[in-house]
Amino acid sequence: MPNVYFKKRIKDLREKENLSMKQLAELLNVTKSRVNMWENSGTVPRMDTLLKLANHFGVTTDYLLGNDDVSEISGENKKTQFTATQSWQIK
Repeated sequence: MPNVYFKKRIKDLREKENLSMKQLAELLNVTKSRVNMWENSGTVPRMDTLLKLANHFGVTTDYLLGNDDVSEISGENKKTQFTATQSWQIK
């Protein structure tokens, strides 16, 4: 199911960092066409990729998906982040 929040937020975050679709794709080890699908049709990626996106941009998955309007990870949330390997990592 398309997510209008996700497609806008992922594009805004990518452009804020001056990344091309190809550059973001390479960072995440996905194809450029996959990034294009996210931004143009609102296709939400698998959980492991969603977590990589959130970690890269320093936002929560809830923000990316439109469940929260706060883009910054709070100080408390920065202490632990869920990694794509399904384990907790203390920072």
